[in-house]
Amino acid sequence: MSIWKRSPTPGRDQMDAAARDARQTFHHLSDATEVTRENAPPVVTRLLAMCQEAIVSRQVDLCPHIRPTWESGSAIPVYWVAWRPDRAACEKCYLAWLAPDSPDKRCDLCHGHQPTDFARIVKGPAIILANLCAECRGDSAHSDDSSGLEQDAISRARSGRYADAVSVQRRLVEALEQSLGSDHPDTLLARGRLANWIGEAGDAAGACDQLAALLAACERVLGLEHRATLVTRGNLANWMGAAGDAAGARDQYAVLLAIFERTLGPEDPATLTARSNLAALTGRAGDAAGARDHEAALLAVKERILGPEHPDTLTTRGDVARWTEEAGDVTAARDQYAALLVDCERVLGPGHRHDGHSG
Repeated sequence: MSIWKRSPTPGRDQMDAAARDARQTFHHLSDATEVTRENAPPVVTRLLAMCQEAIVSRQVDLCPHIRPTWESGSAIPVYWVAWRPDRAACEKCYLAWLAPDSPDKRCDLCHGHQPTDFARIVKGPAIILANLCAECRGDSAHSDDSSGLEQDAISRARSGRYADAVSVQRRLVEALEQSLGSDHPDTLLARGRLANWIGEAGDAAGACDQLAALLAACERVLGLEHRATLVTRGNLANWMGAAGDAAGARDQYAVLLAIFERTLGPEDPATLTARSNLAALTGRAGDAAGARDHEAALLAVKERILGPEHPDTLTTRGDVARWTEEAGDVTAARDQYAALLVDCERVLGPGHRHDGHSG
């Protein structure tokens, strides 16, 4: 039996109006309250019912894992945010779609840009999230320990106090593991921040250890190609490089490149960046010929989509010449540099500081 009554399929204006009405109820919440379907505010119930109908009629932007069924006990938990009722994500995908790192940090009630916390409304398998500032929540201090720890850690990191941020973030991760479980998307997100701040605090090897464990969890919980898994793998590769493990970083970027080529295509900017990083790390790992070959493949794509005179294309030509020289073919490298110099002076001007190298 459905947990909601069927109603006519809502239009875009109706859903927007319902979202505005629901947003006005959030100032009554003094903390990140979980509201059951028995005591959910009526306007929230109305919005969730509309979202249900939109799900069934496929009028919302769905993630690929949501089933259009709302039978009690069988529906996948579905997340919305108050300001985007046209978006819906399952528990696995909301980390990438609707996570607290959303660029919209305004309070959903007063629209101010002061620090906000998430309020959470739960009705059966439906969950609505909202950003609320402390004033609109009605409390000057964070009543939810996790929210307070998160804001404290972020504030310390933004001011460059990474060691202090690490200390606070460790407490947050422990709290989330106890309250939500180690596999919850919020916990995985917090672990990723912790790892990066450990690296920023000067412990690149420690960051690698944290990220390697997190990567295994993300692959198991979210899948190999999930955005959060890809971000974690990229961060692991970067900190491996910073720790001096160029070969390990190279191997991680090789996996990323294969995934990007398969899912995004060979000409996507993310694919091109991954190939460029793979080339550089291959060279740093001692394989100059391999780096040259990666840069040559990258050059062919850039010449095709950007043109031979684009600055990025010229930079890649310089990288090809560099790794050709490192591989021992000095004569070929000399000819490549000479041709590149002529084109740089013609395209950029003789006084331009472009040196034909990416770094």
